[in-house]
Amino acid sequence: MGPVGIAWIVGIVLAGLGAFLLWRGQKELARRKRVIDTKTTPAAQARVGYVEIRGTVEVGATGTTTSPFHQATCVYCRWRVEEQITTTRYSGGKRRTSTKWVVRASGMEGGDFYVRDATGRVRIPFSGSLAPTLFLAQRNVNSSGMFRSAPEHVEAFLKTRGLSSQGWVFNKAMRYIEETIGPGEPLYVLGRVARTGDEVSFVPSTASEMILANLTEEELIGRLGRSGFPMVVFGGLL
Repeated sequence: MGPVGIAWIVGIVLAGLGAFLLWRGQKELARRKRVIDTKTTPAAQARVGYVEIRGTVEVGATGTTTSPFHQATCVYCRWRVEEQITTTRYSGGKRRTSTKWVVRASGMEGGDFYVRDATGRVRIPFSGSLAPTLFLAQRNVNSSGMFRSAPEHVEAFLKTRGLSSQGWVFNKAMRYIEETIGPGEPLYVLGRVARTGDEVSFVPSTASEMILANLTEEELIGRLGRSGFPMVVFGGLL
């Protein structure tokens, strides 16, 4: 293939990457605008419809759970196990080695909980049918490697998922990532609610996205801007 053909391929790849970044950036900025434009509704006034509620996390009837890796007390935990895989290939008579992280398992732990403000509370059901877009404040990472074993409680958790950090001779290079929502943390929720009896709950909706963040509204707006604006600018340039 000649230089012109290579240039065309590179151009198409860069244009595709630019289009993807532009799309993602615009999506983040649209979320940011929605957060800014939606007025906060007191929990006691939430009845039905699309609302924004700001408050703190209150434990529900199912209580708290313990995060699998950092053993943190929480009402919700999103976790992921990754393994570093090394591959070797030969090209042009040269040996080339590359590494990448591969997701071996992922999941969620938790139960129903509430967002509470000075006027009342609204239930947030822990259910596969209610899958919010999450913006969590902290990402905790544990790891194990060739001469560093995984803690006993992590190894026990891996076994429940049919995994192990131990190889034939050495330990595998693995990392254990979790994000949690804990009791008493600030909570921002934007989504559709419905009333059943005396209780108001957020409900699944295909028509409108639900946003859940253990951040203040100002922190969430800042995070969306920090990711959205650079993607739009860089994507447009590409």
